[in-house]
Amino acid sequence: MNTGNRFSAAVLGLLLGACSPAFAAQVLWQFDTPGIANATAGEVVATMTLTDIAGGVRFVLDPNESNAGFTTSSFLDQVFFIYNPGPTLTGGTVTAMNTAVGSFTWTAGTGISSFSLPNGTTEDGYSPLRIQVAFPTDKNGDRFLKDDTTTFTISGVTTANFAEPYADANSPNKPQPIAGIVSVDGFTGNTSNWVAMAPLAPIPEPSQWAMLLAGLFVVGAIARRRIESLQRSVAFPTRTLDAAAA
Repeated sequence: MNTGNRFSAAVLGLLLGACSPAFAAQVLWQFDTPGIANATAGEVVATMTLTDIAGGVRFVLDPNESNAGFTTSSFLDQVFFIYNPGPTLTGGTVTAMNTAVGSFTWTAGTGISSFSLPNGTTEDGYSPLRIQVAFPTDKNGDRFLKDDTTTFTISGVTTANFAEPYADANSPNKPQPIAGIVSVDGFTGNTSNWVAMAPLAPIPEPSQWAMLLAGLFVVGAIARRRIESLQRSVAFPTRTLDAAAA
């Protein structure tokens, strides 16, 4: 393999690595399916974005305020989700003076009441759901309303700890497998629990898009130079024969 081919192969290898799930830094969970028998996906009720950061994973939970099921009295009261083998986590109660408890830290948005790792890992008939994040429910408190968001981090983990295997239901008719459940109090409809099915494809970081575009440009430039070189090598013998005939 000549130098040009080796360089092209190296660039393509980088591109494939940049586009692979292992290289991606974010995962998106969409809570869009009622946690009841024979349910199918509908309009998104909330999303949770998981992002690998230095020292852990950042979570952003964001309700879809445009969903007609939300009313002026609706609020999110808790979210349960999976956690696969990894570092041992600890939790606790969050207060105004103590936003970091064990492995968890609340960083922005609507306040959090507690982070916990319940002994029973079943919620609404799904298991294993190993992490529970609870929000204030007192009507005089800072409830998690439809136009709010909350951000928290879990230290010592990566997004790989929140992937397969997912949680299954105790009934074959319920939607499964799932990544988590969000509960919405006062939501209009036949359930207050909405599940996130297997997550969507990882979301590329801006730096990955930049690497991809730069790589494509380099490969294109190499291909163009090789074509031009080939055209010159074909044209040269023709000129030599014409000169000899003269």
